[in-house]
Amino acid sequence: MGAVFSDDGSYFEAATNYVRLAAEILLHAANACENFGLNLKDAAVSASYDHGILHAPWARRQEWAADGKPFLGMSFERFAANRKPVRRLREFIDQITTLLTPEGILFSVNDSNEQSLIPVLDMAYYLYEDPAYQGFCDPQQERDFLFGPHMAYWKRRERERLQGRGQGSRLVEGGGFAILRERKGHFCQAVLKYGQHGGYHGHYDRLGLVSFLRDNRTYHNQEFTWYGYDSFLFKMWVQASVAHDMVVVDRRMQEPTPCQCIYFEEQETFSAVCAQTVCRWSDPPYGGQTPYPVEFPEEKCRREGRFLLAPPAVREQGDIGEYSEPVFQRRLMVLMDGCLYVWDYLEAEGAHEFDCLYHPFGSTRISGLRYVRNAERFDENPYGAAQFVTDCHWFEAEGVTELSFSNQIKRVNSNDRLDYVEQARLFGVFPQKGSVMIGRYPVRTDTFQEVQVRRAEQLLSDGCRKTVSFRQEGNRARFVTALEIGGAESGIRDIRCNEYDKIVVRMKDGSEKRLTVRGMDDRTAKGIRVTVS
Repeated sequence: MGAVFSDDGSYFEAATNYVRLAAEILLHAANACENFGLNLKDAAVSASYDHGILHAPWARRQEWAADGKPFLGMSFERFAANRKPVRRLREFIDQITTLLTPEGILFSVNDSNEQSLIPVLDMAYYLYEDPAYQGFCDPQQERDFLFGPHMAYWKRRERERLQGRGQGSRLVEGGGFAILRERKGHFCQAVLKYGQHGGYHGHYDRLGLVSFLRDNRTYHNQEFTWYGYDSFLFKMWVQASVAHDMVVVDRRMQEPTPCQCIYFEEQETFSAVCAQTVCRWSDPPYGGQTPYPVEFPEEKCRREGRFLLAPPAVREQGDIGEYSEPVFQRRLMVLMDGCLYVWDYLEAEGAHEFDCLYHPFGSTRISGLRYVRNAERFDENPYGAAQFVTDCHWFEAEGVTELSFSNQIKRVNSNDRLDYVEQARLFGVFPQKGSVMIGRYPVRTDTFQEVQVRRAEQLLSDGCRKTVSFRQEGNRARFVTALEIGGAESGIRDIRCNEYDKIVVRMKDGSEKRLTVRGMDDRTAKGIRVTVS
């Protein structure tokens, strides 16, 4: 507890299912100790002021290896500052309650899909008898292991009385999450990740949109394509930056470095957050979760029945290649009227290709795009993750780009907790000239041995999950994008933009909203400011 918990009760690994597992283990242990007169539930444990979570030589490789690279590119460091001398179990449970939707769902992050934490809060209530732990209601969970059927009615009544209290937007500094929430006839929640990596279960996706929910449906979860820990695709795809909704540099992997949250605001009409970091970019660990007792790629690929592009030179298992120079990266997210508006700014010393990536689900209709060419893969780099995005079609943007996605698939994995949203609209708002790619996001059954390139119309009409890239080239990049999800008809008529820092959203009811952003593309700016008029 002293090592893995932050001041605010955040758990180091952050992965949703491991947050639940840690809570279950500790609550069961505390409950058992009560029977023997041991008060673990209120015990104060000395905090560890060492920011390293693990101290094994391989976990500290960057400190002794000649190349200075961390093992598999991972970080076992806790980024949040320590200001409190002790840790308590109840702080962990109290923190969990602030992360949940009204239905008791914890958003998907790192190596997990969404999870219901209501059983955990039932155990916490049994120990602490705090009514706040009964403030979440999920009609699908009527069984009561701890309380029995006679208590089910009381629990439902308490949840109806308490649910939703205090569940506004929240900045989770210890875990490094900004949770933007909106409740205007519907519940909408978007999560920006800016915190620590999480070690083995961490993903390389700082400043990524890790979750977007509306009315108890999800736009995306991190286990959509889950190959298991033993597959080389676990770290070469599942955890790699290209698999996430974020901006990537040269389609490579982001170094896990500390981020700064420089702006957070919640108003009646919108919620917003802005965070930034400086990091280098490498390849994902070659061969995934290594070392394997077989040769890679030849023997490992044969056993998995999957194909990997042939490398031009031999590379050791787990090697992440050479780092780029440090790149400055900043993201601003604004949640308003069920739509997420995103500003990105990146700046580097040398020239790069910057891809602003989204991964929507469903058949696709497009406007504002002119077809250019196709390609088998997003990238031909044999060490990179982008080779697994296939059936790629390139377009040129002509004005504001709009892509609409219609999805009929509710769930992908047997343990999925939420249905996927039925509709999504993705807008490429700025710049209005540039390359746009739409490709096929991989699925669990893919072998990559025979890559099919269909006509663009066939890919667009397919209900598969897509990868969408808005690309810019040079030593800096500025993007403005917008993402709207849900099942009902959109209220947005169109979005107009003549300048990077100003957009106009025209609604179907004839109203307009103007969003103005100050300081976004100035690294020296003392603050970011968003105004809505």
